[in-house]
Amino acid sequence: HSAILGALTITLTYALGKRLLGGERGRRAGLIAAAIGTFLFIHVRESHYAVTDVPTGAVVTGALLAIAGVLHRGSTRDYLAAGFLCGLAASTKYTAAPIVLSFAAAHLAGRRVGDDRSEAGHEEDVHPPSLAHLLQGVAQSTG
Repeated sequence: HSAILGALTITLTYALGKRLLGGERGRRAGLIAAAIGTFLFIHVRESHYAVTDVPTGAVVTGALLAIAGVLHRGSTRDYLAAGFLCGLAASTKYTAAPIVLSFAAAHLAGRRVGDDRSEAGHEEDVHPPSLAHLLQGVAQSTG
């Protein structure tokens, strides 16, 4: 199952690059990042063995993808996915717990672009749920 999660990490890496940069630039960046990840010796080797690094990498990459959604869209669904995946990442391996800091930074930066979100037709997404409640959920899922 570790090899499947290794391959999933590559797919999520592509999606992350595409979401962060958007458009053709994002697609190219995602492809380059996925190609690099595909041929990284450590990633290939660890995907072969049953170690916690590969599942942690997959969940952290998924969390970063959801966090990018928090930054760009800020919908409740993005917040719930990011909170769940941050908690899952930290419970998979404790060294992934600092991903919550990226979540908090995306929340704070996303609030600054709230006006841009409403102009893009996301009026219902301008007021995201409380970060404190989401961090509480992350803490409970890791405890």
